[in-house]
Amino acid sequence: MLTPAEAVARHAPLGLAYLPTSSYHEMQEWALPVAAQRRYHRAAERLEPEFGDAALDMLRGGHWRAFQARYPGSNRLHKRMLRASRRIWERERPDDPEWLESRDHVWRAQCNCPYWHGVFGGLYLPHLRAAVYTG
Repeated sequence: MLTPAEAVARHAPLGLAYLPTSSYHEMQEWALPVAAQRRYHRAAERLEPEFGDAALDMLRGGHWRAFQARYPGSNRLHKRMLRASRRIWERERPDDPEWLESRDHVWRAQCNCPYWHGVFGGLYLPHLRAAVYTG
């Protein structure tokens, strides 16, 4: 097993790769306005007979940022975590136990569960939001 930095150091690139700005299918759907979600579903239903489960691979829905625009509570929580992360890394002190504890709290806040609704409730579960908010 290699870290990304080790892999880059050991292996020459084979060429350029441009990754699409997208997410898993459900997130792409959730990020869309309601009317666009309906069109997304209709398109998926039309493609499904020919492509089966791969039909959704041919569709692009909304972006994570659009999801955050639809759910301002998630957006505020996410931005709070990003600010905390920036602040902790601006004053990196890996020998300081308090800094290490703060870093661990930021890392916990980076868990993805409370930022969207997902299959396990996520954003709708107050204990998950509270855990991230209080750190």
